[in-house]
Amino acid sequence: MMDRKNAAMISKQVGLTMIELMIAMVLGLILTAAVLQVFVGSRMTYSTQSGLAKLQENGRFAMEYLTHDIRQTGYAGCAQGTTVVNVIDDGSGIKDTFDMDNALFALDNAAVGLSYDTQTVIPGSDVIMVKYAISGNTCTIRSHDADNGVITCQADHVFQKGEALVLSSCGEETTAIFQQTNVNLNNGSTTTIEHKVDASLSPGNCFQTIGEDTDCTANVADQQEFNVGDTLLELASYRYFVANNPFGEPSLWREEISSVAVGGNITLGTSARELVEGVEDMQILYGVDTNNDEQPEKYVDAAAVGGNIDDVIAVRVSLLMQSNEEGVVQGNQTLRFNGANRVFNDGRLRKVFTSTIALRNRM
Repeated sequence: MMDRKNAAMISKQVGLTMIELMIAMVLGLILTAAVLQVFVGSRMTYSTQSGLAKLQENGRFAMEYLTHDIRQTGYAGCAQGTTVVNVIDDGSGIKDTFDMDNALFALDNAAVGLSYDTQTVIPGSDVIMVKYAISGNTCTIRSHDADNGVITCQADHVFQKGEALVLSSCGEETTAIFQQTNVNLNNGSTTTIEHKVDASLSPGNCFQTIGEDTDCTANVADQQEFNVGDTLLELASYRYFVANNPFGEPSLWREEISSVAVGGNITLGTSARELVEGVEDMQILYGVDTNNDEQPEKYVDAAAVGGNIDDVIAVRVSLLMQSNEEGVVQGNQTLRFNGANRVFNDGRLRKVFTSTIALRNRM
């Protein structure tokens, strides 16, 4: 049997003393704090890496869009460096959207309130507009009835009524811009394309005839018959700018040709769409060839280019990209952009992307 002394000792050992409990709590708090520190650090590292990955992806996409279109500036099929005849005129003149004579448009530091298609450009950012013939869908001419304004292609085409088309003369080096006027009931089921005057189209063609001396403004019509092997392509016109999207985030936008059909009437205009989110600023320099050696002697902004836009043979684009998430960066971040240091402290990660693009059709 257990004596009273041993029983008393056992009863005194039941439970923890206050000191033991406090020591256990302190040790537990230390371990919890260490785990939390590791968790917070890991979470911050993950957020930074995730934000950087998205930022780099957005920057790459934005540069791919810009590079693809800027590189093709002025492409007009087989006719290069030629006379451009444009009959897309409703009486108010050739709109810059369809003006292949000015294949490159540059604007430095957008003013407050400037907008395209209801989208307000972020003040101080640059704007660039390029025009070229899209080489994907092509009609190679079999015959041209200039008197009746009818072109016959060597194969079925996919062009639709109202589209702006580029007719390229390889032998006589003439480029003609017009709106297609015939109706294709089934896409790709016909080989004919017409360039007549049609009241159901806007802006419409000022003349049915197209030739080297055609001038809508001067009311001069000139007729030229295009030859077998000449090409017909779709006109691309893209204006790039930076504006806020509906969520208040800065993005890269592209204004492009669009058509609206109401009843039997078709109106060619423009519409802008958001391409890439997170583009906070866009600054552009233009490489000018001053001695015709097909090398840029200097890179200047659009204001310094002035009337020498035809001498530009390269474009250097710099994009300031920001992450969508806040709290990715602790403290200040300093970046050099557009020749100056810029300091940011809103917790967003930023990175500068720069690319120099050669204008192939000017070299």
